[in-house]
Amino acid sequence: PNSLLASNCIAPCSLLRMITYQRGGASMLLNISRLRGSTFPFAFCVAAPPAIVAGVFKGTQSASLEVVRGLGSTVWAGFSFLVGFLVLFRLAQAYHRFWCGASAAHLMRTEWLESAFSLCAFARHSRRKPEAVGIFKHLVVRLFSVLHAMAIAEIEDQSDGGRLRATDLQIIDGKGVNQKSWRTLRDSPRKAELVCQWIQSLCVENIDTGVLSVPAPLLSGALQQLSS
Repeated sequence: PNSLLASNCIAPCSLLRMITYQRGGASMLLNISRLRGSTFPFAFCVAAPPAIVAGVFKGTQSASLEVVRGLGSTVWAGFSFLVGFLVLFRLAQAYHRFWCGASAAHLMRTEWLESAFSLCAFARHSRRKPEAVGIFKHLVVRLFSVLHAMAIAEIEDQSDGGRLRATDLQIIDGKGVNQKSWRTLRDSPRKAELVCQWIQSLCVENIDTGVLSVPAPLLSGALQQLSS
């Protein structure tokens, strides 16, 4: 009941980047021939014309044409160099982009986790009653849980029209957020940005109430981690 699917708050996002690959069996070989997410189709389009020209030159060598025969080895060497360069270059680019994306996702989770820890710690010496401090902490943790799930949903691929896997992610006590907020989040095209704004507004409100009784530079550092 705490899953995002049960909350029905994820709609198709306009910004989808991540590509889902099937694992195991024949899928490992079929992934390289996909039209989207594989470099093989593009590399084939680039390599096919030179391959045809090289085949024509190679075939005409049997006709004892000295000019063509002299060019055969040169064309083959140029073709091999071009294909090797394109394959290595695009492979290096794909590898770099994958690790940049994976590192950014882990960094995002780490920054938000540290921000949530800081906000909970800042309420330790609050001037308010323990009940008010507990409500603030619980709501902050729930919103950070929702924020992470919304961010994962936005980068998930949905090109095949299937259900988002982010709907299976478990959040912390989704019933602790009121239904009006869930409906607003469901209809919003920018879900992660909306939840981030909720957390910032919650912090600002609790500064005035005295729940967050820490110096402004410390609190701004936690909010900066959230926005970065």
